[in-house]
Amino acid sequence: MMSFYNDLYLFKKNLAIIDATDNYTYQDLIDISSNIPISNKEKTLTFILCDNNIESLVCYLSCLRGNSVPFLINVDIKQDLLSNLLNIYQPRYIWKPSLKKDEFIKLYSFKNYSLYPYQYSIDSKIHDDLKLLLTTSGSTGSSKLVRLSKLNIESNANAIKQYLCLTEKERPITTLPMSYTYGLSVINSHLAAGATILLTNKSLVTKDFWDFFRKNEATSLAGVPFSYELLNKLKFFSMNLPSLKTITQAGGKLPKYLIDAYTFFSLQKNVNFYIMYGQTEATARISYNLVNNFPSKKYSIGIPIPAGLLNIVDTNGEIISEPDNEGELIYRGSNVMMGYAENKKDLSKGSELNDILHTGDLAKFDKDGFFYITGRIKRFIKLRGIRTNLDEIEDFLQSKEIDCVVDGEDDKLYIAHTPMFSVDHINNELKNKYNFNNVSITFISLKEILHGDNGKILYNEIFKEIKNDNS
Repeated sequence: MMSFYNDLYLFKKNLAIIDATDNYTYQDLIDISSNIPISNKEKTLTFILCDNNIESLVCYLSCLRGNSVPFLINVDIKQDLLSNLLNIYQPRYIWKPSLKKDEFIKLYSFKNYSLYPYQYSIDSKIHDDLKLLLTTSGSTGSSKLVRLSKLNIESNANAIKQYLCLTEKERPITTLPMSYTYGLSVINSHLAAGATILLTNKSLVTKDFWDFFRKNEATSLAGVPFSYELLNKLKFFSMNLPSLKTITQAGGKLPKYLIDAYTFFSLQKNVNFYIMYGQTEATARISYNLVNNFPSKKYSIGIPIPAGLLNIVDTNGEIISEPDNEGELIYRGSNVMMGYAENKKDLSKGSELNDILHTGDLAKFDKDGFFYITGRIKRFIKLRGIRTNLDEIEDFLQSKEIDCVVDGEDDKLYIAHTPMFSVDHINNELKNKYNFNNVSITFISLKEILHGDNGKILYNEIFKEIKNDNS
């Protein structure tokens, strides 16, 4: 199996990175990452405060190519949350933007970043198989981390390279944080292909992003639902982007009206449109659907990635063999995490899941073996004694192009919406569809729906106050 970080030399003359100021070959990545003085004598932990920049990438590669486990954290994390993580995990090194005042000893500097030592603990070992730590929570500072092995990250990068048919000619542009599993998977899989990554931290809504896109002839972009909502508002379909060949979507369920719009666009413009499904716990990708080939199955998450296996199980854990029956989605593959970590001692643990991941999602498959997500196991409440799927209600309202999100508790439904949609309008849609005449609904008007740095909806933040009031 190809190791994208150890086999960089295969593409040493290829252009690896283009950013706003410089170009870097694969040989440059080898040379720069080799210069970062992270000790290889013992297995260590390195915190990397990531941005979409060359500094973050070369330290990540230095760790992978050496004997240190990188923990990727968004550079925008609040200091108190970072301090909490430092106290819990006590890394040997921190790679972060250089301090203006040399309050701490710098071990090494490259461009705008420096390597700093930390007062680490030696009372617990790090497992030999552990290769990477990621969080599932963006910049919220949760101490619950996903432990990933060498096999996890290599197998997933190669599977993505295979089903996307990636070659050295690709030029993906970064649209998601490197610290987010989806954003990182774009980098890993394209390094495995010897491609040229257009590295930027500019937002989709800026002119600079699109100038950089056009100047360097980006061939693909990746996005979560929020990204594609923004693109829709930016009149993406009328943009002149002749170099664009592929768009990929994951990180949550795209509203059906947007799936329809992007499917139409992809077929008209001959741009590959991949709808994908994954979890950090599976390193990144679990399934994919090239919508252009199966437009009638555009609402499906598709089929398992190469060498992966999907099943649906009933409440007794028995595999469902007949199509169109709902159950929990179970994935098996070499990209399934070793397990979680909640403290430093957990880093000494080996693999705990035997390559099997209970996704927590409800799903079904059709007669052709295409899978469809129907909801989350925990996203159910009782309304008037009837078991109600919150995801179904949210999907319905979004299909009416209502900008909203839904949460709730038994006998209480909460709907957060942007001001352009009136309560009466939303109420009428719900009554017509569900006959919600006597249901207790609380409406929350927001200037905008809150999203994390990874583009995912911050349900806990949106509904925290109302849930606290009702507790």
